[in-house]
Amino acid sequence: MTTVSPTAGLTIDTHPGFAHRTVQTLVIEAPLDAVYGALFEVRAWPQYLPHVQEIDVRYDDGRYQEFFMTVASETDGSQLRVRSIRNCRPGEIEFFQPEPPEFLRHHGGIWRFTQAAGNPEHTHVEVTHVWNLHEEVAPLVYPATEEASTEEQVTTMLAGHSKLALDSWRKVLTGKGGE
Repeated sequence: MTTVSPTAGLTIDTHPGFAHRTVQTLVIEAPLDAVYGALFEVRAWPQYLPHVQEIDVRYDDGRYQEFFMTVASETDGSQLRVRSIRNCRPGEIEFFQPEPPEFLRHHGGIWRFTQAAGNPEHTHVEVTHVWNLHEEVAPLVYPATEEASTEEQVTTMLAGHSKLALDSWRKVLTGKGGE
């Protein structure tokens, strides 16, 4: 008898427990294996990404990874230490932060890598962030304005982070920046 789990095929970005999401995509002019490999090899990130100051890998069995990443804050350059846990499968790197920034109750996402249509030397990369706001803290950090609600400001910030990450990896892998 074969039993199928009710969560088979469920990924963090399709889980109904997240209220918010943003998706960003980019085609990188490099083969899929090179793009996936660069994002998989966390220990090498400080060599390529100027804002990543240190990677402290706590666990890596070739599929599951846990690490602390020290990055320079985009606003004032101060150091931020972020813990990340990842599930790396062919074509996907799923992640979550067990201790997200104070304004988020939950935060995670997934990177997906596919060969660009008709071109084996190009890779389509999609990064999705999902989160739930910490309802008491988020409005203090991102107070609603006439221009944008708290939710919209967090979405804009995380979308911007995704765009920066995608463009940084494009530059690392091709030598080309954003257009």
